[in-house]
Amino acid sequence: MGLIMGGSVGACLGCLIGFYSTMKFGPGPRGYLGTIGQYALGSGASFGFFMMIGSCIRSDADRLSAQDRDALRKNMERWRAPASTPMAQMSLERTAVVERKTNETDIKVQLELGTLTTTEQTIEINTGIGFLDHMYHALAKHGKWSLHLSCTGDLHIDDHHTAEDTAIALGMAFKQALGEPRGIKRFGHAYCPLDEALARAVVDISGRPFAVVDLGLKRERIGALSCEMIPHVLQSFITAAGITVHVDVLRGDNDHHRAESAFKALAVAIREAVERTGSNDIPSTKGVL
Repeated sequence: MGLIMGGSVGACLGCLIGFYSTMKFGPGPRGYLGTIGQYALGSGASFGFFMMIGSCIRSDADRLSAQDRDALRKNMERWRAPASTPMAQMSLERTAVVERKTNETDIKVQLELGTLTTTEQTIEINTGIGFLDHMYHALAKHGKWSLHLSCTGDLHIDDHHTAEDTAIALGMAFKQALGEPRGIKRFGHAYCPLDEALARAVVDISGRPFAVVDLGLKRERIGALSCEMIPHVLQSFITAAGITVHVDVLRGDNDHHRAESAFKALAVAIREAVERTGSNDIPSTKGVL
């Protein structure tokens, strides 16, 4: 404030004295002296004035720089959260819980896609149909899921409702756990052998359910699961998950091997399709899936 007042007063006095000296004495040594005084005082005032402006600008710049540094520090602290904290871990988790109850089945599914490296994979299946449990276990194991699935169904009638409804519930859980298909590869494929059998699965996390399943099974049943229900389980899961899948068994003599290689190939293909890319992009030219 003192610098502002001093500069202003100096400027006024310099102008008045120089003007008075020039008007009173006119041209000549004394007039020149007055003019020189005017210039000297005016220059001093200008110097003081510009020093005041520069000081204000520098102070403002220092203040803004301090604000920027503070904001940067806060942002760094915000995003530097350890991976072990619940908030950081939740951003990586893809989980779902689905309960589906009808007059025919009572099902509960707990699913985590892509089990974290810090979390032990756990699988617990109980549908009441041994071979169906075996297939779901293979799907979860090779898909790197943690899966808990239980079903109480009307097995006194047959295996249809239990097999179909568990596949629907699992597909619903998959879709819920995946959420918006952002930052994933979207496409996946795999070949999986089991001894003489070889299966191929191709997956598109498209948001459009479409299933092409060709297992070429010949037996009437494997254990307590009728073979006609095995492709139907895959179709029901794919439809409820809202994805496009082609599953083909290319060769094989043993129906157990053919079916199991198909589930394993599907698991590996899905695992690739939902793998994170590190981006936040939706992998579609439409911008939505």
